[in-house]
Amino acid sequence: MQKHAKLLLICLGCLFLQFELSAQNVPSKVINGKIVFSDTIKTKLDKVQIGDRLRAILSNQDYSEGGKLTDNNDSIHTFSLRMTDFLAIERRPLSIFSMMMRYFLILEYKDNCCIATIANISYIEPDEYEKKVRLKDNNFDLMPAEMVLLEKKYKSLFIKDASEKIILKTNQRVNEIFATVRSGIKR
Repeated sequence: MQKHAKLLLICLGCLFLQFELSAQNVPSKVINGKIVFSDTIKTKLDKVQIGDRLRAILSNQDYSEGGKLTDNNDSIHTFSLRMTDFLAIERRPLSIFSMMMRYFLILEYKDNCCIATIANISYIEPDEYEKKVRLKDNNFDLMPAEMVLLEKKYKSLFIKDASEKIILKTNQRVNEIFATVRSGIKR
């Protein structure tokens, strides 16, 4: 009986440790005090093929607030888009804890390479976001990612460890975005 109890404690300890590690694995980089996620994708495609595949990926996304294609020079091209995602962080029987995550998705590409970057991340509560959009008011009261992800200062009256939960969901969403870009280029 004691063997089973010890084994159960070890398993629970490992599960807790895994949660702690994933919750703290937030920024890939902090540049000038700002959180930046980045992924470099190597490929055998040239810049025209990469651009075509990126356009196909971006045309299937309905959360873009607009963007542009710029030619930095003859060898490097850039897509820069302002994006907003709904993060369903914690579902409960009568409520849902959620945030809107706003960020820039920057896709720089050249022959054989694409660098996907997520920068200028901020959060806003969904009700506030919807109200601003409905009123066509672009003056959003945003919480910078650094306050939520690094300083862990976001608190909610009814949600324990709200910043930790936002960290986990942000990491999950960033990984989903990078996986979509990676699979779209590598298909």
